[in-house]
Amino acid sequence: MNLKRILKKYKESLKKIEKITPQKVSFLFEDIERNIPKGMWLEDLKVNFEKGRVSISGYVYLNSYFNERRKITEFISRLSRLSKIGKLFPYVKVLRRERRNIQDFEVTYFEIGLRSEK
Repeated sequence: MNLKRILKKYKESLKKIEKITPQKVSFLFEDIERNIPKGMWLEDLKVNFEKGRVSISGYVYLNSYFNERRKITEFISRLSRLSKIGKLFPYVKVLRRERRNIQDFEVTYFEIGLRSEK
């Protein structure tokens, strides 16, 4: 990459960041909270507007690995259908899904990534 391209990319990222206000970010947290299915709880939520990424991690407990996987898929589907989130982060992917033991209960841990670009 030459210096002009790097500078142009940096300026474009800076413009995106400058447009973001707390009011524009709050919908993200509210929409995520409203769409968490029963049996699911979040452990972490990271937002990096500079890179156009959101990372969500948490757990699901429904006493069945099949049902827990289905709830993760349902959660992703709900988020993707939300117009504001879908426009900002059209690429959604399960980054990790694994069984873990918490206080003698088998639960499913998950990490989901939302991105603005491929």
